[in-house]
Amino acid sequence: MSHDDALCFVQFIHPGPEHCPDASRLRTWNRDPKHKRKFLLSQGRAVYDREVLDTELVFWGEWEPESEVVEEIHQPLMHGPRYIYRPYYVLPHSYAGLQNTDPFVFDAFLFGICQQHTSKGPTQLRNLQRGSVILFGSYMNDKFVLDTVFVVRDWIDYDLTSYKSVLNGRVPLGYMEVTMNPLFLSGRGSKEGCPADTIPYRLYFGATYASPIHGMFSFFPCQPYKKGTLGFARPTILDADFITNTQRQKYRLNPQDAQGQVCEYWHSVVKQVLARDLWQGIHAQMPELRRI
Repeated sequence: MSHDDALCFVQFIHPGPEHCPDASRLRTWNRDPKHKRKFLLSQGRAVYDREVLDTELVFWGEWEPESEVVEEIHQPLMHGPRYIYRPYYVLPHSYAGLQNTDPFVFDAFLFGICQQHTSKGPTQLRNLQRGSVILFGSYMNDKFVLDTVFVVRDWIDYDLTSYKSVLNGRVPLGYMEVTMNPLFLSGRGSKEGCPADTIPYRLYFGATYASPIHGMFSFFPCQPYKKGTLGFARPTILDADFITNTQRQKYRLNPQDAQGQVCEYWHSVVKQVLARDLWQGIHAQMPELRRI
């Protein structure tokens, strides 16, 4: 089944549990069937009170390669993190069984894999219009909690046969090594939601603070890092017009007729994030490639 491009304000529900260390104070590359979240520490850039600040940031996100525990939080906040991880990665001898990272917020905002195809064929997520918004979050404690806001700026189509040539120079090298290669070389199948074969995907590039779309930009809720921090619980987003708290997985498209309505919803999300005294992360540094 083919789809025409559609303007949507998507509620995307991905797994919310937190990764735990599996090798002393390290978390090795995820080989489990499901993705998880990490509370990450990264040099970055964020907007707070209309000022852009460069500093170390902590935030919830997806990073499936290796990471080291910077701090263990022994008395965590309710629904807050238990571990603070510094992400890094090591090029594997084989990508067999390794999970990819999607969405991606390091050096660029990118989304190009999950739920674009099911056993029934391509979904509408493969055909979103410029100016669409995707709220990536999780169903936790009967609420939708947010980790990433993605505003669609542009896209490029790719598949197994073309991804290296098509994406070369268009995305950070680290993205190829921790997202694209695991997608096509891991051997994971369609039962895990990310079929790795010759069907076409669409890689979306997120609008940025420097180059917004209709005043909207991609961001992740964050805080400046201070040693001994307890971090924060992911912000709950409440709005009956575009959020459902009864759906626990997959996504809700929320198709829209007008760009103005999408912008209004985006501002509603921003207001709720700022009300939690969180910053808007607009850049995270690419994790270090380590040679071992």
